[in-house]
Amino acid sequence: IKAYDLAIGIVLGANILNMTIPFFSDIFYDGPPILSVVSPQHIISALMAIILTSIAIASVVYKPKRAVFSLGIAAWLIFLGYFLGIFLIFKIGIKI
Repeated sequence: IKAYDLAIGIVLGANILNMTIPFFSDIFYDGPPILSVVSPQHIISALMAIILTSIAIASVVYKPKRAVFSLGIAAWLIFLGYFLGIFLIFKIGIKI
């Protein structure tokens, strides 16, 4: 059916919902803060998810006119940010 907007909306909506789960879990958990016991890889992956989702939402709101090799600037930022996040997670994983 070629409903690209619907597919992107589902992915972004699921991502935003998944990012709120630790927030509400931390509110209702009686022990120490949940994020105080996570590994650095999880912190980086959560930050990258927030940053990349923010870039995607900003590109939908502002609709950039420029393109490089048929891809918008936001698509390139998401692409580069994703691989930067993977690289950082890999580098930190080696040190632990």
